[in-house]
Amino acid sequence: MPRKKSRKKSLNRKRTYKKQTKKSNKKGKKKGVSDKHYKKLLSKSKSSLKKKDKHTLEKALHQRYCSCLTKLGKNKKLGKGAAFGICGTSIYLNRGYSIPSDAAKTCSN
Repeated sequence: MPRKKSRKKSLNRKRTYKKQTKKSNKKGKKKGVSDKHYKKLLSKSKSSLKKKDKHTLEKALHQRYCSCLTKLGKNKKLGKGAAFGICGTSIYLNRGYSIPSDAAKTCSN
C-alpha cells in the first residue's frame, strides 16, 4: 500500500512573499486638519492652546497659505507678487496671527 503524504512536509516549505513595488510619487494634497478641528483651534485663545495644538494650527494655516498662493499665482490678472499680500492678509492677519518670515519660502510649488 502506498503511503499517504504527511502534512508536515507542506509546513516545512519556505514562505514566498510578494515583491513590494515602490509607490509612485503622486502629487496631491496632504491630509491636514479637519475643518471641524481647525475651527475649534481658531476659536480658542492663543494662550489657552497647548504646544501640540499650536503646532497643528501653524501647520494648518501654512497649508492654507500655500494653497492660496498656488491658486492666485495662476491668476494672470493679478500683478506679480500680489498673491503674497492677499493670501497673507486673508489667512494670517484676519485671524489675528502674524505672518511668519519664511512662510512663502517653505511652500513647494
